[in-house]
Amino acid sequence: MEKIKAAQDLEKRKQALGEEAGKLFGHIEADLYNLRSLWRTYVSLFGTNSERVELLNSISSLTSYHLEKSLYDSAMLAICRLTDPPQSHGSGPNVSVRRLPDLLNLEGHSDLHALVEKAGTTSKFARSWRNKKLAHSDDAVRNGKATLDHSSRIQMNVAIEAISDVVKWVGRECMDTQIMTMPIVRKSSDEVAFLRALFEGKECLEDRERRMKDLLRKRDYLGLERLIDKDKNPEWLVYMPPDEFY
Repeated sequence: MEKIKAAQDLEKRKQALGEEAGKLFGHIEADLYNLRSLWRTYVSLFGTNSERVELLNSISSLTSYHLEKSLYDSAMLAICRLTDPPQSHGSGPNVSVRRLPDLLNLEGHSDLHALVEKAGTTSKFARSWRNKKLAHSDDAVRNGKATLDHSSRIQMNVAIEAISDVVKWVGRECMDTQIMTMPIVRKSSDEVAFLRALFEGKECLEDRERRMKDLLRKRDYLGLERLIDKDKNPEWLVYMPPDEFY
């Protein structure tokens, strides 16, 4: 059903914007939705309150660090891709909002050019990170001889909204439709369900530890053995690949 709807939506865009522009716009919409979903996950886990961050760190600070960094960096790369030049040197066209003004060939619509320019300007900080750290490793930056542009959640939000403004303008002015660029949020979002499972799981582990200590204090070793057997995790959960040494 989702594939059928996606095909129908793409056909509508090609009819309204033309074959090439319709395909491009469909790809931009899809990438923006994915970026919105990715950024929402990041904000839900790491940008909502300190208690959520403390919960994640209490389960595994290293995993939490890698998760936060991966989500943030992935969102930054997605911003760069959506605002890249129309064509990269030595390769074909890019799926970028910067291709839209020329491809749509709209006369007298300086407002679209202004919105695209704003999307490029507000994403400049992300391109600094992409070019010097995320996609490449700049020697001057690594050795402290140069710095990256300042990056913050506020800047990320501004850049994403600027990209969204381009998409909404094209929908309104070229397709006579109001395009929603935010993913649908259910009452119980995936991020909250994930956090709830961690929270309740941590409480269970703490309760199990208290029971084990109580049984040890009472020297009830049979009860302790039964508790361990009852709460034994399946192999697929606790398995760790053996360390490899080269």
